[in-house]
Amino acid sequence: MTIAMRHVSANATAPANPWRLTLVALLCFAILYNVSPVALPSLSTGRVAVLLLVLAFVLQGRCIYSPRDPWLLLLFFPLPYVLAQALVTGDPGQLSRFVHLALFSFLGANLVARLAGRIDLLLKALLIAVCVQAVIIMVSFFDYEYRVWAEANIELGTNIETLNLYRAPGFTSTGGSALSVVQSLGVLAGGLLLHVRRSRAWGLGNTATLLAMLLCLASCAFVGRTGLILSFVYLLIFSLASGNMRRLLLILIAIAVPVIAFVLPAVESLLPSSFSIDYFQDYVFGFFLTGSDASVTDLAAMRVPALSMETMLGTGLTSAPEGQSHPSGHDSGFVQAYFTLGLVYTAAFYATYAWVLLRLGRWLPSLLRWVVVASFLAIEVKEPYLFKYSGMFVLVACHTLAFRAKRQSRHVDAAPPPDAAPSHAPAMGSA
Repeated sequence: MTIAMRHVSANATAPANPWRLTLVALLCFAILYNVSPVALPSLSTGRVAVLLLVLAFVLQGRCIYSPRDPWLLLLFFPLPYVLAQALVTGDPGQLSRFVHLALFSFLGANLVARLAGRIDLLLKALLIAVCVQAVIIMVSFFDYEYRVWAEANIELGTNIETLNLYRAPGFTSTGGSALSVVQSLGVLAGGLLLHVRRSRAWGLGNTATLLAMLLCLASCAFVGRTGLILSFVYLLIFSLASGNMRRLLLILIAIAVPVIAFVLPAVESLLPSSFSIDYFQDYVFGFFLTGSDASVTDLAAMRVPALSMETMLGTGLTSAPEGQSHPSGHDSGFVQAYFTLGLVYTAAFYATYAWVLLRLGRWLPSLLRWVVVASFLAIEVKEPYLFKYSGMFVLVACHTLAFRAKRQSRHVDAAPPPDAAPSHAPAMGSA
């Protein structure tokens, strides 16, 4: 175990302040799900949360942004070029992406982490926030009246309709695979929480954490498959690292299978008559059963813009024609960046992104670090999830506290505590 993890593990057993935990969980929910009301779409919960955090830190006379690793900011090296493109083309879309990445994934994550103060409290807050959304997702899947309310009051940033019978809207302005990826972060946060505890005894707290992870995983089935795949990957990695977790997981699965079979008829009765169970099962589990997926087929059929002087330098465009998500005509984050930034900048940018991910995971065991890096890069093939902000928010926030713990623990390990008695001194009460 690294020095940082020894220090974190020692603090992870201390009870968390419930008020602070609740506040941090609310802020995490506001930023991760960034709900935009129809009446005031610019006044999203994420922007409000970051603004309130900035005001609170200013009023306390604290530094607004205190990076633990300034090298991470190299991710923003394309900003001058992006700004020039925006001025030339009149399309500020890519500039807006970078600004919001800085606002939510770096400034917001840094402020939330410093408010939490401890990585175990932060991970608990993240897990709670995602679990709350998981419950809302499951309820909204069956509640048509809530869907109608959500469609009328929540601004959507996705092409998935709120009234789509096979996707739950939840309480967020995102949806589909993007929402499922956020839900998979609950599984990641829960696994990291178990990791920092490093407890050999598997008590009630660890059992509750595992159940919460399974709740987050289950919610992915109602919103998108990308997050479901990520959740299974994260759950598998953490299970391989813990024999207690593997055994309890097998027990829970053995209990869950007959329970689900028993309640399934009652659940089906809550669904409208036009709902097809066979279609839903094929949609959710088709990839796991056949290894093929309609989304992968559609992605492969999308045309990649031909290499030319324009795409070599980048068009700077992000505003799409009606019916398209991006002017490149492609959903992949890599292809969109290639079209907008150009081939050279895209190659340098994603190489820097991979390097930043590795730095963010320095406090993690090697296998877990590489799994996280690989998963974050892999999902970029499908969509530009980097600019969905949630994944980087979690990694930067955790890194902020883990890096702080590492620096503090150097002083702790360098000398004995001030009140520690010398090793040769007799024990108290001895003659």
